[in-house]
Amino acid sequence: MFIATQLPSIRDLSRIYIPEVCLTDPLAPFTDTSSVVGGTIVAWEWNFGDPNANAGNPNTSVLQNPTHWYTVVGPYTSAADCNQ
Repeated sequence: MFIATQLPSIRDLSRIYIPEVCLTDPLAPFTDTSSVVGGTIVAWEWNFGDPNANAGNPNTSVLQNPTHWYTVVGPYTSAADCNQ
């Protein structure tokens, strides 16, 4: 089983959902439903903590709700920054 864990550095009110990934489906969907009182989040920076990432499956994303394929079994520490 793949397990992606997260140490978010999100500011304000964050709601980050991280997946549990299994060997039969290594696709990990990440979901951010964060909100900021009196503002709007306009930028995301995700790091999936995957040293086995490559150009076709990068270790980072700027999407609000990205996905990532983990190709090697192990624990991973992912992180996300949201900016307004």
